[in-house]
Amino acid sequence: MTDVIYYPDPIPAGVRCANCGEPRAVGWWTGDGDAFAALHGQAVPWCRLCILSAQLRHAEQAAARVPELRRAVIEEEAKR
Repeated sequence: MTDVIYYPDPIPAGVRCANCGEPRAVGWWTGDGDAFAALHGQAVPWCRLCILSAQLRHAEQAAARVPELRRAVIEEEAKR
C-alpha cells in the first residue's frame, strides 16, 4: 500500500511539498515504494492533502478489484 513514512527525521517547518509546492510538508512520501525506498533516499516531503489524496486514489483502485477477487475466490472454492 502506498503510505506516508515518517522516517527518520521530522520535516522542518516551511519545507515545501514536492508534489504541490505547499509550504507545509508533514511526511516523507515514497509513492509506490516502501521503507526500503525511504532508506535509500527515494522519499520526498509531501503535505497532508497530497498524502490523503494519494491514499484515497490507492484505496479506490484497490476497492475496484473486490468484485474480481470475490469471483476468483468463488471459482477456486468450487474446484475443491
